[in-house]
Amino acid sequence: MIPEERHEPAVGHAESGSQTIQRPLYVVRPERFDANELKPKIEAIASSFAAYLAEWPVRGSSRHALMGPVARVLDLVRRGQADFGEIMGRALRMHEMAAPFRSQGAARQRLEEGVRGLLDVVEGCPLAARRRVLEQVEYHVYYLRRMELLRRREAVFNAWRNFLGQKYGGDIAAVQRAWGDSKYRDFARLPFPWPRRAEEDSPLGRDVKAFLETHKEAAEQIEEAEEGGLAPTEAEGAGGEGTTERE
Repeated sequence: MIPEERHEPAVGHAESGSQTIQRPLYVVRPERFDANELKPKIEAIASSFAAYLAEWPVRGSSRHALMGPVARVLDLVRRGQADFGEIMGRALRMHEMAAPFRSQGAARQRLEEGVRGLLDVVEGCPLAARRRVLEQVEYHVYYLRRMELLRRREAVFNAWRNFLGQKYGGDIAAVQRAWGDSKYRDFARLPFPWPRRAEEDSPLGRDVKAFLETHKEAAEQIEEAEEGGLAPTEAEGAGGEGTTERE
């Protein structure tokens, strides 16, 4: 709860010589501002931004890298020196310089929804609450983006396991013999190896290469995961589980 000042007139008295003069006085009475009431709007704004960022190419593991132009939008709103048109123009220019839009206006529409909603929320809350509101939006977007990258990463893992299961007839012992590695006990716990293993002239390297050649989308997802600090490692998944992230 953050108080907002409200000024109400009252009557006071002041003496001037032998005369008593009535003058209006203003009493400051704080009003209560409940930030929890903004939660549905903040969630909707974050969802719009996250949907837009599905087309943003990840270039690093920092919050700004994951959030792309949305981080720029938040900075501009935080400074309070830009209107809707300028904010959209700067965000779109940043996106177009990094990569072309894949959809026919859908991503831009979600960006517009997020910007309009954010400006509306910020305009309607007290100055003392604005910083906190912007932080909530920022971390909510970051969370949604991180979870989406993890979801895509797990989808690649599942495709890799299905690929090996079909190639080796569902026989994990055949995989162990081919790779010369017995630490993996079943297909469900096989992690995806470091993509650069595809360059090796080995049974594992050839399996990785064949998978990436026949699963183009998975190859793109792995590349994005590497950029986002979520690339698989050889140590990961020795027991089949775990997530390695670069801070």
